Amino acid sequence: MEGMVRISVLDKHDFVIDNIRLQCDSKEKRLKLISFSNSEEEFYACPTSQEIEVLMCDVNFTLEKGLSFCKSLRKNFSELKILVFS
Repeated sequence: MEGMVRISVLDKHDFVIDNIRLQCDSKEKRLKLISFSNSEEEFYACPTSQEIEVLMCDVNFTLEKGLSFCKSLRKNFSELKILVFS
């Protein structure tokens, strides 16, 4: 996994996660999908959450909830990069 960017995907839609997984599985990519979750609770329960470098997150859980979740991530994982999409 050296040289690979370790990512996690948080989205309520499985088809989004599946498509991102397909993109990461390409041998030319330097992306390693190490976890995916359908809810914030699942993300926090994931044992690999400490290893994640980039979180791809759907903000549309509701705007308020999505933004507060990102703020709490900043407190717990200060080095985590967050890519928010809708």
